[in-house]
Amino acid sequence: MYLAKNNMRGRCLVMRKILAIVASNNKKSRTKEVTNQIICDIKASGSGFTCELVHLSDYNISECDGCQSCFIKGFCKICEDDMKIIIDKLNSSDIVIWACPSYLDNVPGCFKKLLDRMAHFTHTMDFSGKLAFVIITTSNSGSEEIRRYLFKIFPYMGFKMIDCYKFIGREKSNSKYINNVSENIIHSIKMCYGFSNIDLEKKFNMYKELYFKNNKRDREDLYEVNYWNQKNVRQSKNFQEFAHMIRNNRSNY
Repeated sequence: MYLAKNNMRGRCLVMRKILAIVASNNKKSRTKEVTNQIICDIKASGSGFTCELVHLSDYNISECDGCQSCFIKGFCKICEDDMKIIIDKLNSSDIVIWACPSYLDNVPGCFKKLLDRMAHFTHTMDFSGKLAFVIITTSNSGSEEIRRYLFKIFPYMGFKMIDCYKFIGREKSNSKYINNVSENIIHSIKMCYGFSNIDLEKKFNMYKELYFKNNKRDREDLYEVNYWNQKNVRQSKNFQEFAHMIRNNRSNY
């Protein structure tokens, strides 16, 4: 268990729960094997983290139908699947490890379904105050394309992206390399100060500009207008304060 220093308020926050999401349809995949070993290494390190590994193929995630209810009303009308279970797990975690293989130089379909259903969070930064890592496995190509894609969209959801680890071919799947990755993840969490960076501050300021000054109540995106014009959101001077507010609200549920 490590403390993430909060430079804005002069106190430390406990970062203790790691959620690893394996986005592969193959339950015996190398992605799952590598991620499971990393989680075992972290548990065995004595660092005090609580770890959970989730395999997306164990859950029923329906495809987004493009109705835009989530953007306009703030909720998804599809409720007869396991999407809420995944979101609840994300909300209760402090650190998320996203792991996936390369399928035709992109993320697998099961991962894309999940991301499509999470699209509205890119307008509200709901996962602010969380750290994220990415693990990519591939026999040859696609790892850099996937890294760029995930490092582009996740900050819009509020995640502070820390690092990406690529397992290309079989030579990097040995225990020594995996152990080095595990140690690096622990060290990166230990050395991470606050929940913000320049990219997140820019995105937060962009939304302030977009919704604070253009808050007409006849807009189609009324839910988002109301969200960004809440008093506690408006009073957040920067992303760091916003992230702490989101974390505090989440802990009170």
